[in-house]
Amino acid sequence: MKIFKNYKKSLKIKTAFLITFILTLAMGVTFFANILHIRKSMRTALENEIIASGILMRNTVIDNLKYFTLDRFSGMPEFFRDIINTNPKISYCYISDQNGKILYHNNIYNVGRRLNPKIFQKSILDAQRSNLTVGRFYETILPISQFVYSDLKRIGNIHIGVKRSIIDNALLKIVVLTVAIFLISLVIIITLLLIFISRNVINPVSGLSKEMQQVTQEMKFDTEIKVKGQDEISNLANNFNIMIQEIRHYSDNLEDIVVDRTKELNSANQMLEKASLELQATNTKLLKDLEMAKRLQESVIKNIQLFPEFNVDSLYMAMESLGGDIYDVRRLGRKTFSFMISDVSGHGVPAALITTMAKMSFINHGHFSKTPDQICTEVNHDMVELILDTDYYLTAFYAILDTENLVLSYTNCGHQKPLLYREKTDEIIKLDAKGFFLGSFENSEYETESIKLELNDKILFYTDGITEARNHEGEFYSFERLVEFTQRHKHIPYNEFLKKFIQEFNQFCGNRPVDDDIAILLVEVTGSHSSMEHTETDVEISANAASGFRGSMTEQQTINIFREIYHKLELEKEPLEKQINSSIQLYKENNFDESVKILKKLLPFFPNQLSILTTIAAICYKKREFHEALRYYHRIKEINPDYPRVEQTINLIKTNMKKG
Repeated sequence: MKIFKNYKKSLKIKTAFLITFILTLAMGVTFFANILHIRKSMRTALENEIIASGILMRNTVIDNLKYFTLDRFSGMPEFFRDIINTNPKISYCYISDQNGKILYHNNIYNVGRRLNPKIFQKSILDAQRSNLTVGRFYETILPISQFVYSDLKRIGNIHIGVKRSIIDNALLKIVVLTVAIFLISLVIIITLLLIFISRNVINPVSGLSKEMQQVTQEMKFDTEIKVKGQDEISNLANNFNIMIQEIRHYSDNLEDIVVDRTKELNSANQMLEKASLELQATNTKLLKDLEMAKRLQESVIKNIQLFPEFNVDSLYMAMESLGGDIYDVRRLGRKTFSFMISDVSGHGVPAALITTMAKMSFINHGHFSKTPDQICTEVNHDMVELILDTDYYLTAFYAILDTENLVLSYTNCGHQKPLLYREKTDEIIKLDAKGFFLGSFENSEYETESIKLELNDKILFYTDGITEARNHEGEFYSFERLVEFTQRHKHIPYNEFLKKFIQEFNQFCGNRPVDDDIAILLVEVTGSHSSMEHTETDVEISANAASGFRGSMTEQQTINIFREIYHKLELEKEPLEKQINSSIQLYKENNFDESVKILKKLLPFFPNQLSILTTIAAICYKKREFHEALRYYHRIKEINPDYPRVEQTINLIKTNMKKG
């Protein structure tokens, strides 16, 4: 048992076991292969010897066939006994006829018996001699043939048998001798290998192990291993010596290293503390900016002017400090009004910036003379320049109401379908039109649908934060549930409708927080036309509407505040004037691509900046992108019809386009 306990610890014992196993396996396989070959050779030699005796017997029988038939021979038993006495290896011999009957046998008691079926079958089928094993004997069968009417015919067989033990006894002697030689050789080889491995591998490794133990257990760092040779073990020893030297050096200078590291750590802690204070200050300022942006967004969204032509009620709930939903109600002309609701993918500051820019774009392009699809196409161009290379996109529903004819024209840009409740017929109508998201594809197409309204009609605009809200069971509020709610509460006053909705919506969601921003805009047509007494023309009113937000905050104020937020979020950005001047310089150097790249980044934040628009238009004209240049010059004309040479430039571009 002790040897097995030491097996796990001793490399020498492991090596001895491994060598013994490998050599025993290899030599054992070789030994058994040789034994099999020897056995086969011995049997072949014995068979050849018996065959020689059998041929002698067969020749004697064939000579006697000249005078007697095979069954008329005399003196055959004595002849067989002489054969056996001459060759002691032969155990028996006999002659059988073609029917399997034993005619003559060295043992007279076997004469007249029938052959074993196996032997009989072999004696019939084989034309030449046959060898087979019968119990404890090897038996050789030689055919006896005679000419009958000039045909050689087989008339019987000679059977000669020898004991198998003859080979087995001889083979046993060989095996004993071979095993003895094998064991002696194995011991000698293992001993020599162990001596070689011990001297060249095990002993050096053991010595290295003892030295390492002294270092690890006794902490002796003045140890040095003597290296002999240039093999892997000597390399290991050299590396060990180098390691000990480094450890000794480190140990001797440990106090100095600790002092240096302590100084570095204190310095790093001071820097970290300073950075932490700076981060806290930045976070505090950022929170203030976010709070300012939140108030700004709420004032932009919730500051809806009331008009006598219809009643308006709204609801806005942001998932975070800033939301990505927005809506707007605006006068376009003396008799026309616009309604807009939009939702951007995502939440937070980026979503708030994008939706605000979208609202500004709808304001800039909104005009009583345009159809909703035309306005949405122009807004899509602005949004493409702003968010095409980002993961953001917008949905929107834009409608224009003609209060004189009570006709609602609308376009759906991938948004939720508003619900129209018609009191006269007591039905709910889903408003929809074909159109894709804003800001996803530059060439997106939109269509305008129209519907005739009746007095007291209610229109419910909403975002998907309502229909996709879930309760604790994971069930969606769904569009169908919203339709059902509208159907149940269609007769209540418009100013009570949203209060009732919030009550039931919160009851449905329970304590589960909403997963998205929520916005609702409810419009009720009253038919009052007191505002038609206004003396302004449609064009004047439209121009005034596009000049800024209704209420206490103008468009320019909004731009200034969001520009400030933008520069705080993008600290590396240069001031507006510097970036514009840089772009103009690049333009003068004919570096049009870099110039327009800077300007298109600025344009969504400053959509009415004429210096930006004129430079982009000029670059497009220089690059012979006439369609694009014409679009920008038209925008310049809309902002300032008296801008120098804008009308001449537009006519020039149109002429060039006609000439191809």
